Amino acid sequence: MIEKICEERSSHFLFGGIIMIVFNEKGKLELERLLVQNTLSAETIKKYDHRKIMSKVRRIFKIMDDSYYYQINEDKISYEITDDLKFIVHGNIPLNNIEAIDIPLTFNEKEYRNSQVLYFYLLKRFKEAFSNLDEVERFIIKNFEYDKPQIYVDESICYEMNIHKDKYYLSKKSAYIKLAIQLGLTYKDDIDELIITKVKETILEEIVTLDKNHME
Repeated sequence: MIEKICEERSSHFLFGGIIMIVFNEKGKLELERLLVQNTLSAETIKKYDHRKIMSKVRRIFKIMDDSYYYQINEDKISYEITDDLKFIVHGNIPLNNIEAIDIPLTFNEKEYRNSQVLYFYLLKRFKEAFSNLDEVERFIIKNFEYDKPQIYVDESICYEMNIHKDKYYLSKKSAYIKLAIQLGLTYKDDIDELIITKVKETILEEIVTLDKNHME
């Protein structure tokens, strides 16, 4: 069932789209030049509790940040989100540990603190998901979840980008939801949605059948 969800929404992910990152003469990112592409529709966004999803994404960031300090190996794994909105993973893990990539994400911090392999593949998986966001969505995630201190607030982003707040908030919700979908954080919600849709379709079919029988 989850394949159907991904299929229906795959057009909203960039998979290495056009790059329009521009810095001014002072080295400041020009927000108004960032591309808005393939934002999730308002109808799709309404299907999710975006506050709940934002909380889940923040927990993943917390795990990624905290796990760094629990590594005992000298060659530590780390990550950064650069000013040109790239997610970079520093360090590597031997290929014989590649089976860890199939392990589903968990919110159990101890799993990542005790395994550098799991931590590495969490970063790699996040990197892939992050790269499939559009430029504005990547900037939003970087600003609110990575930058310390946070540089912009919602209002200042709207001003710098010169866009209406409704369009901005659509991009903000889209950024978190698209990340969560790719990371499997919405799996249960997506399955529940499909089940509910199927039940409604079945009920409707039964009503139509009953009406036909009644008319006969």
